Amino acid sequence: MLLNDSRLDVNCQDRVEQTPLLYALLHRKSSMACKILEHYDTSAIIKDDQGRTALWYAIDNCEERLIQQLLKKGSSIGEPDYTGFSPLSVAIDQGNLDSVNMLLSSMAQFGQRGRCFPTADADEMEPPLCLAVRKRQAKIACLLLSHGDQVNSRDLYQRSPLHIAVENGDVKNTAMLLSWDGIELNTTDLYGRTALHIAAELGHNVIFQLLLTGTGINLKAVDRDQRTVLHEASKNGNILMVEMLLRMKEVELNAKDIDGATALCLARDKQIIQLILAQDGVDVNAVGLTDTGALHHAVEDADFLTARILLQHVELNLNQMDHMEWTPLCHATFNGDLAMVELLLSRADIDVNKSNPSPLFIAARDGHVHIFNRLFRVQGVSLHQTWCGESPLEVIASRNRCEFVKILVEQHRKQDPGVSTSCVARALEVAKQWGHSDLIRLLLDISPSNGSARSHLHNP
Repeated sequence: MLLNDSRLDVNCQDRVEQTPLLYALLHRKSSMACKILEHYDTSAIIKDDQGRTALWYAIDNCEERLIQQLLKKGSSIGEPDYTGFSPLSVAIDQGNLDSVNMLLSSMAQFGQRGRCFPTADADEMEPPLCLAVRKRQAKIACLLLSHGDQVNSRDLYQRSPLHIAVENGDVKNTAMLLSWDGIELNTTDLYGRTALHIAAELGHNVIFQLLLTGTGINLKAVDRDQRTVLHEASKNGNILMVEMLLRMKEVELNAKDIDGATALCLARDKQIIQLILAQDGVDVNAVGLTDTGALHHAVEDADFLTARILLQHVELNLNQMDHMEWTPLCHATFNGDLAMVELLLSRADIDVNKSNPSPLFIAARDGHVHIFNRLFRVQGVSLHQTWCGESPLEVIASRNRCEFVKILVEQHRKQDPGVSTSCVARALEVAKQWGHSDLIRLLLDISPSNGSARSHLHNP
């Protein structure tokens, strides 16, 4: 038998850099591996082309006897393979508590701590504690910490074990980590998020409560988009989290993100909006990315109650325009929401002509006759304000909307000065072009002196 040949070079490597020992372990020939270790001075540190040592394979095979023999030969428990997995990583990944305990005891005996527990700068491998937490191995995580692993170690994404536990929704590991001395609650990952940000983003309510009880938790911390935890909870519609945060003095109610949005701007849940509005000092005029604020959102969502609460704030600018240069009144008109239009018009400081197109133009264009009637009766409303070269009256004329003209005729009969002769003349020209005879007759009630239009009726 070759193994009995004393001339045999037991550390020779084949084309994939495997020694006889590595080959035996790879193919799970444990008895052969034991004989090689017992009878020959084989090296325990040689790696194959995968960067794996004999200890790596022994742990992968769960061969406790071989593991002990290799550890006595000085095999490193923290040497990573080409994937960044060390023998210790393999044991953790398997959830093999006995193997992990054996490796850590050996580490203490042979002084391998630095290589087993790499710092955040050692980016070639995932820190053991991060891996244990990611795999939800709470007992192994405790064992690692008791052997000196860093509770605040970081992975490639700058996540700490606490980040990972929170991301997994792992209450057990989160509670264990929070109980450990030296835990840093406010460290940030690659995206600038604290563990509390992640809990808010993913809606882990129980973990969120646990984190809030931690000493020194920073509620003002912002991620790379300059968003606080209140931003995240509000944006995601988590009522419970928002309630918890609003009870805490440290929360910044009006903190603005990278787009200038406050938590109120990002909230779309009615109950959350009302919770925030009930706080003293809330900024009701803050706007976000598209220059839309809380009132714009309330109007767009037909949230009458929220809009009414907002209008009670005297500092509210209800004529604020968004990125389309639309005021909240424009959006209410566009939606055909007469009740919302009435609510907005209840404020004396509303400007019915501010925006382009005007609310009156939108009502005329989109056929909202009841809203047109209401807007036309507002003092100071302009029929002459044009958009893309057309006035509201010209839009009515081109679409043959006689019911709208009847409103104008009625107001004209009341000697309302809102309809000018020049405006009617342009509308008559448009009506003539389209051949809308009924509409021309109605317009002539306002401007009977227009001979051209009258002759068109007799000679179409």
